[in-house]
Amino acid sequence: MSNKNTNGFYLRWARRWGTDLLKAWIEQLIGVLVAAGILFWQTRYGIIRSGEVKANIWAIAWPYTCLFSVFLIYHFLRAPKMLDQDRQVAIDSLETRVKELTAELRAKDEEAHIGIEIRDCRINARLFGHLGAAMRKGEMDDPALAFDIFVNVWAASSFSHQRGVKEYSLELARASGEVVTATWLPNDLAAYHIDSKEAILDTFGQVIEEPRRDSLKELHAEPFQYSVPQDGWLHFVFDAVRLSEARFSKVTVVLKDSMGLTYRGDYEKPRELQGGIWPNKM
Repeated sequence: MSNKNTNGFYLRWARRWGTDLLKAWIEQLIGVLVAAGILFWQTRYGIIRSGEVKANIWAIAWPYTCLFSVFLIYHFLRAPKMLDQDRQVAIDSLETRVKELTAELRAKDEEAHIGIEIRDCRINARLFGHLGAAMRKGEMDDPALAFDIFVNVWAASSFSHQRGVKEYSLELARASGEVVTATWLPNDLAAYHIDSKEAILDTFGQVIEEPRRDSLKELHAEPFQYSVPQDGWLHFVFDAVRLSEARFSKVTVVLKDSMGLTYRGDYEKPRELQGGIWPNKM
């Protein structure tokens, strides 16, 4: 224990001793006054002669002195016990408050979730290796192909504590009710870009659109903090779905957190084939 802590303890001891003495003195003051009053009236009415009191002052005073000394020593030794009781009361109060706050957080967490919004969705057909098979089957009107699907996701957590992410997945709902799950390809979007157009003024002051290439910000499986949103692109691959399904069926991003709970975000808008996201090297 450091000197500072030791000095602080003795200071608290002295304060507690003084407080205890004052409280006990006030409570016992009536008894002291009664004893003094009895002695005063005994002297006044001659039951005890004044001369005898003066001659035997120490004989009369020593029992009171002993009692007062015992009183001081008792409260001096009692002070650490009272300090410990005060500390235990404070600990119990803090533990009760912690339990109350924990219960409040649990109640909030029962209502909390991770909200997911799909803001954009692009598809590209992986034609090579599948186009010939589709032609042989006579399915050119609606061929079963492999598709890259890129989804732009915004997500935020209302949990009071950090929430880890285990994985993302993508589901496609067929008209038959069957659900097809795509393969997630994390950490590969640095190899892709998205085509866009930028409005600029030409030398004649006319607004024209210039093509541009933008990189794709990837949404990684990073823990969510309370009310701190995350956004970015996710890349998935379907091995074999119909063109009509890739373009028009509802797709759902599914996030599985570190506790095994899942959260979903749907996208039902039509998607254009070859949606403007391409490999950097073609």
